[in-house]
Amino acid sequence: MLENYGPVLKVNDVSEILGLGLSSVYDLLRTGKLEGFLMKGKWFIPKDSISRFLNKNAYEQNDR
Repeated sequence: MLENYGPVLKVNDVSEILGLGLSSVYDLLRTGKLEGFLMKGKWFIPKDSISRFLNKNAYEQNDR
């Protein structure tokens, strides 16, 4: 799923991958639920951060 992307993704890429709107991705970043960093006012998300986010959410859903 992530193999078509470089090591660092932009918000619109993450939005497409997670199937979320841009504002939802920004909310995840601002709250720290998704790890990323700001550079010159733009968010960048390391690919491994997406993997951790997906794994954590899959685990939490299975735990319910």
